[in-house]
Parts: sequence; C-alpha cells; structure tokens
Amino acid sequence: MSAPSLQSVLRQARGLGRRHGRAAVYWQIADTSSGREFYRDLLRGIASADPAVMGLYQVPDLTARWDYERSNLAADLQLAGGDAALDQAAQAYLDAAREEFWLQAARLARHHLAPGAQDETGDGTEPGDGEPAPDWRQDISDPATGLSRLLSERCATCILRPGDPMHLGPERTAAFIRQVLAAGSYVVCHDTLTYGASIP
Repeated sequence: MSAPSLQSVLRQARGLGRRHGRAAVYWQIADTSSGREFYRDLLRGIASADPAVMGLYQVPDLTARWDYERSNLAADLQLAGGDAALDQAAQAYLDAAREEFWLQAARLARHHLAPGAQDETGDGTEPGDGEPAPDWRQDISDPATGLSRLLSERCATCILRPGDPMHLGPERTAAFIRQVLAAGSYVVCHDTLTYGASIP
C-alpha cells in the first residue's frame, strides 16, 4: 500500500474512532438528571487520570461486546482481513476512540457546570441567580428538506441494535425508551445532530 493510501486509511480509522468515542460518552454519561457534584467529580477524575473515576466507564474497543470488531473496521476501510495496514488502522482507531471519549466527557462535564446550566434544583437555574438555563435541544430536521435527518443504516453504537453494544443493560435501555415515549419524542441518533460525523 502506498504512503498516501495508508495515510487515508489511518485518517478514516481515526475518524471512526472519534465518532464511536463520542457516542459512548452520550450513552454512558450524558444523564441530565445527574447533579453538578457528579460532573465536578468527573472532571476532576479526568484531569487527574483517577482510575477510581475513569474505571467506571468503558471506552470503545474492537471486540464483540461493542458490536464492532476488527472485521467491521476492515470492511469500513475496505481492507482485506490480512492487510498489513489493518494493525495500524486498528491502533489508530483505538487511540482516537480513547482520546475522544475522555475529551468529550470533559466537554460534557464543563457544559453541565457552565453558568446557567441545569443543576440539582431541577428548575433550570443556578442557585440564587433566577436565570433560566439555555435550551440545548437541537432541531433534528434537515433545513434543506424540512424532513428528519435519516442515516442509510443504524450506527454501530445504536442502543436499538441487538446485543446491547453500549452496555446499558436491559433495565436502563427500557427506561430510556420509556422516557422518550413519555415525552412524545424519538430515540435520536447522535450522528444526525449538528455535531454528528454524518452532517456535512
């Protein structure tokens, strides 16, 4: 494989790793009912690489438990299973997934700790400030068509895939779906939001 082709493969592998790393954060950590102290502890744990904090979460890897293995990566990168570039691509994927997971977890914690963010009061205000929290909801429609954005297939980390790729467990998955239905909403894929890898 020529050097430019290898560089392209590694770039794609890192992009997939970042995408899966971000998704893993949102299924494991992005619980708006968690109090500010939770996010303070999370941010401190990330900053100090505290295993007592970081060990609570699972970073995507290329194993069956994530429903995304080396064979899936090879297929996405259009590599043969025995291609010498696959080892490098797999390492690039794993490094990017790990880095992006913790970067996104820190961003999420800072977002919840920002002035005006929802806190334990549950009313969208900082204690004593009386200011409503900003509305962070996103429009899931494509402005060009007015229709909901739709991927050609479910992403690899979809909680509706069989095998529980995000390791939520049946009770948490069912509770999440009940919460969505009670709100008259949908299970929205992170990749269809404005920060998603599939949005140009």
